[in-house]
Amino acid sequence: GVAIGMLAQAAEGERPLWLKSLKGAFRSYFKLVAIWTLMAMATGLFGKLTQRILGDSLTRSELFFYLNLWLSVLVQVLFLYAMPAIVIEARPLWEALRRGFQMGRELFVPTLMVVLAPIPLFLGVRFLNLKLTPLVVEQVPEVSLLLIALGILVTMVVDFLVTSSTTLLFLGNRR
Repeated sequence: GVAIGMLAQAAEGERPLWLKSLKGAFRSYFKLVAIWTLMAMATGLFGKLTQRILGDSLTRSELFFYLNLWLSVLVQVLFLYAMPAIVIEARPLWEALRRGFQMGRELFVPTLMVVLAPIPLFLGVRFLNLKLTPLVVEQVPEVSLLLIALGILVTMVVDFLVTSSTTLLFLGNRR
């Protein structure tokens, strides 16, 4: 929420102020949590449906992982613009969701590119966790903590970049 507010301030020709953006994000906090919760629920629901369709044998496969990853990307594309609609336009939750879905459809390709761009980072961390952890943890257990920290760092950086990029797309395509 803070990054969204600061980008909006800069787009309006103001000097971005962290404290002002923090206050605005705090006012929108529960709506933003609702958006994140709905995104997580939609992703989980699609995962359960995929599991039910594919059956138990395929849910343990890489195919299931990549299919869920793709469905998660699609959910993000639809929900991402609801956050700037809440923070920048101060819309109520359901209006922000409607606005977010509308912009997600209109800006589908650029948003898809923004969301897909960092996936190699996630896959790299996943590969390290899958391949390196079993080999090294027995010898040097501290490596597992480093891998967890790396995963958290990558997640934070990617979240910031995706949120900032989609906010810039939102600001550039407001009516």
